Amino acid sequence: MSPICHHRSVEYSRSPPSYALAILSIFSRIFGSYRYRNTRNLRHTTAEAEKAASHIISSISYCIT
Repeated sequence: MSPICHHRSVEYSRSPPSYALAILSIFSRIFGSYRYRNTRNLRHTTAEAEKAASHIISSISYCIT
Protein backbone atom coordinates (compact mmCIF):
# COMPACT_ATOMS: atom_id res chain seq x y z
CA MET A 1 0.00 0.00 0.00
CA SER A 2 1.43 3.35 -1.03
CA PRO A 3 1.78 6.16 1.56
CA ILE A 4 -0.94 8.31 -0.03
CA CYS A 5 -3.37 5.40 0.07
CA HIS A 6 -2.55 4.75 3.70
CA HIS A 7 -2.77 8.42 4.60
CA ARG A 8 -5.99 9.17 2.76
CA SER A 9 -7.91 5.89 2.88
CA VAL A 10 -10.07 6.94 5.84
CA GLU A 11 -11.01 10.22 4.18
CA TYR A 12 -11.88 8.47 0.90
CA SER A 13 -13.90 5.71 2.53
CA ARG A 14 -15.85 8.34 4.44
CA SER A 15 -17.02 10.14 1.29
CA PRO A 16 -16.06 8.57 -2.05
CA PRO A 17 -18.94 10.15 -4.05
CA SER A 18 -17.93 13.65 -2.96
CA TYR A 19 -14.37 12.96 -4.03
CA ALA A 20 -15.58 11.67 -7.39
CA LEU A 21 -17.68 14.78 -7.94
CA ALA A 22 -14.76 16.98 -6.93
CA ILE A 23 -12.51 15.33 -9.54
CA LEU A 24 -15.15 15.62 -12.24
CA SER A 25 -15.77 19.29 -11.46
CA ILE A 26 -12.04 20.02 -11.51
CA PHE A 27 -11.63 18.28 -14.87
CA SER A 28 -14.68 19.96 -16.34
CA ARG A 29 -13.48 23.37 -15.17
CA ILE A 30 -9.99 22.92 -16.59
CA PHE A 31 -10.99 21.34 -19.89
CA GLY A 32 -14.25 23.25 -20.18
CA SER A 33 -12.54 26.62 -19.93
CA TYR A 34 -9.60 25.52 -22.07
CA ARG A 35 -11.62 24.04 -24.94
CA TYR A 36 -14.94 25.81 -24.51
CA ARG A 37 -14.95 27.22 -28.06
CA ASN A 38 -14.61 23.87 -29.80
CA THR A 39 -17.58 21.64 -28.97
CA ARG A 40 -16.11 18.54 -30.58
CA ASN A 41 -12.90 18.88 -28.61
CA LEU A 42 -14.88 19.60 -25.46
CA ARG A 43 -16.86 16.38 -25.85
CA HIS A 44 -13.72 14.39 -26.53
CA THR A 45 -11.84 15.95 -23.62
CA THR A 46 -14.77 15.42 -21.27
CA ALA A 47 -14.72 11.72 -22.18
CA GLU A 48 -10.98 11.63 -21.46
CA ALA A 49 -11.54 13.40 -18.15
CA GLU A 50 -14.23 10.90 -17.18
CA LYS A 51 -11.87 8.02 -18.03
CA ALA A 52 -9.15 9.59 -15.90
CA ALA A 53 -11.58 10.17 -13.03
CA SER A 54 -12.81 6.57 -13.25
CA HIS A 55 -9.23 5.36 -13.15
CA ILE A 56 -8.46 7.48 -10.08
CA ILE A 57 -11.65 6.39 -8.34
CA SER A 58 -10.92 2.71 -9.02
CA SER A 59 -7.39 3.23 -7.68
CA ILE A 60 -8.87 4.71 -4.51
CA SER A 61 -11.26 1.77 -4.19
CA TYR A 62 -8.28 -0.55 -4.53
CA CYS A 63 -6.51 1.35 -1.74
CA ILE A 64 -9.53 1.07 0.56
CA THR A 65 -10.00 -2.68 0.11
